[in-house]
Amino acid sequence: MCYGQKNCMGSESENRLCWQSSTTTVIISPKILITPIFIILLFFIGCWTNGRFPAVRTGLFNCSGEQVMAIITRISGQLVAHLGQNMRFVLDTTVEDFLRLHARCRSREITPKEILKLVNEITPEPVTLGQSLNQLSGGQSRALMIGDIALVCDSPIVLIDEIENAGIDKQRALHLLRRQDKLVLVVTHDPHTALMSEQRIVLGGGAITAVVGRSPAEAALYQQLEAEYQTQRRYQTLLRKGELLA
Repeated sequence: MCYGQKNCMGSESENRLCWQSSTTTVIISPKILITPIFIILLFFIGCWTNGRFPAVRTGLFNCSGEQVMAIITRISGQLVAHLGQNMRFVLDTTVEDFLRLHARCRSREITPKEILKLVNEITPEPVTLGQSLNQLSGGQSRALMIGDIALVCDSPIVLIDEIENAGIDKQRALHLLRRQDKLVLVVTHDPHTALMSEQRIVLGGGAITAVVGRSPAEAALYQQLEAEYQTQRRYQTLLRKGELLA
């Protein structure tokens, strides 16, 4: 999906937003709360700009504002999987039963054991099939949901809020989602996370104010931040094992 403004010569400007599956795009939002509905709005704007889905486009233009929002709200749950910072399960059951139930609801031929194998690749705190959902830590919960979104959920777009605060291996997590042909959107204020993507969207005043490509200087900075990130992860591993850091 691509959309952008025309310049004075009638050609596409460089400030052009392109989304495609198996990629990660960062969203920088100083004040606005990003929701799946907002992402769907951007999706439809892109479709209208390229003239895609004319039947849907015409249908929406013939609807009232309330009807349009009702349509967008209904389909947002189908197109966008949203992973927020606060994870609370209201279902009192085990990890195994939850994964089996969701897979059956989605008609997916995959076992809880297969899902958990990938989940435990991105969390330093292993999750077991017999654990209660309500006993999982914040990092375990988010790792479980990332595995569930990647392998069970059929939403093509994944919106993740502050993945660096999840207590998981964010690089492996994003790679897992991209490997499953997902378009991944990450809301972040962390420089290292922001520079993991070659493109970032800047929001302000309820609109997209800029589409920024990663510059060569930023690419070099990313390598520096990556080395620091790996050092920090090594120290975190030592802390969890109760060992000395120096």
